[in-house]
Amino acid sequence: MNRYKLVITFLALSLTLGGGICFVFSVWAGQIGEEAFERLDEGIETFHLIDERWEKERKRRAQAILELEPLAESGDSEAQFALGKMYHLIGGDNREQASRRNRSDTRSQSELRDLANKNREHAEHWLIQAAEQETLEAQKYLWKDFYNIHGLDFEYIYPSKKIIHWAQIAADRGDPDSQAFIGIQYQNGKVLLQDYVKALHWFHRAAEQGHERAMFHLGELYSEVKGVEEDLVQAHKWFNLAHASSKRDALAKKMTNEQITEAQRLAREWKPKGR
Repeated sequence: MNRYKLVITFLALSLTLGGGICFVFSVWAGQIGEEAFERLDEGIETFHLIDERWEKERKRRAQAILELEPLAESGDSEAQFALGKMYHLIGGDNREQASRRNRSDTRSQSELRDLANKNREHAEHWLIQAAEQETLEAQKYLWKDFYNIHGLDFEYIYPSKKIIHWAQIAADRGDPDSQAFIGIQYQNGKVLLQDYVKALHWFHRAAEQGHERAMFHLGELYSEVKGVEEDLVQAHKWFNLAHASSKRDALAKKMTNEQITEAQRLAREWKPKGR
């Protein structure tokens, strides 16, 4: 009898504990479910906000295009540049929207891609119109942003002829980014025929305006590159100005104290051209 009582008591305790555990688990699961639904609602709300912003931005840009097109067509180079940038941004948005669409919605994706391509054509037309009127910002935008489709760092980019064309024009007009880029192309020899003397020329023109990357490359050319007469004092100066301390300190180990002192003096006295 006692044995039966023990078994019944054990079963009762088990059921009680089991029920308690199930209750606790159900409450916990319910809380998780509520949190999940709340997060889902937040996510849906976020998507709605994004869509609203897309729509507001689309209307704003459409209005801007209406205002800019007559000016651009009349030959206003600033309006042409602004219009070209606007179409370029819209084309990028079209591609972004296409990537967000459901893969099964192939028609919608295709329409958005076609629209993106048309907007890119409009952008190219107006940017070139502005660039041909010697709008420097348009010339720079073409090689740095428009034709450099993936936005690659120009140390590593394998440039197209169009990129080289507009960068060269902007470099000739004194833009330091473009000058440094052309210098890199002559140094690397990927597209332009490798020519260290020409690289040195373009790096100097950019460095004289305070372009740090050009300064760094000057340090390399004067200290490491065959085909350019070695000048450790100049190399040390340019590495110093480029804040390339590891390169500068490594170079100093090969230099006399007099050379280092002279290089430091030149760096202290250096001022950007025109200032």
